[in-house]
Amino acid sequence: MPIFDAHMFPDPYQSSLQCCNEQTIYPDLVIKGENYIPNPNVLTIASIIDLISWTIILLMLFGDYIFNALGIAPPNLYLQAKENSMLVIVMTFFLSNTIKQNLLSTGAFEIALDGDLLFSKLETGRMPAWPELMRTLDVKLRT
Repeated sequence: MPIFDAHMFPDPYQSSLQCCNEQTIYPDLVIKGENYIPNPNVLTIASIIDLISWTIILLMLFGDYIFNALGIAPPNLYLQAKENSMLVIVMTFFLSNTIKQNLLSTGAFEIALDGDLLFSKLETGRMPAWPELMRTLDVKLRT
């Protein structure tokens, strides 16, 4: 029984799964989907961005207590940001999440059969057409 691998986002995966289930051409075909893991360096950068954003948010919420406990005067940048602390918190939250989402989004949609790559959006830059995918699958299964 062949295994049909797909590394992709949920919507294209669910769409392909539904089309494949509606087509009873290959009833023994097992379909499996999983997330495509980004580069480890990108994961590290995303973690650093997350750490920086939470540091900024915590400073906006508890910065006065932190600077008083350390016995140091708050920097001018902190004092200016503190005047609009809610704006800084909201902008930090949304901006950091947008940057992380763009970093972690691989755009991957790969289809493999028994370990052989049939289609890769990373290589072609586009999504496969269903008839094209079925032709490729037919050729692969008949060989």
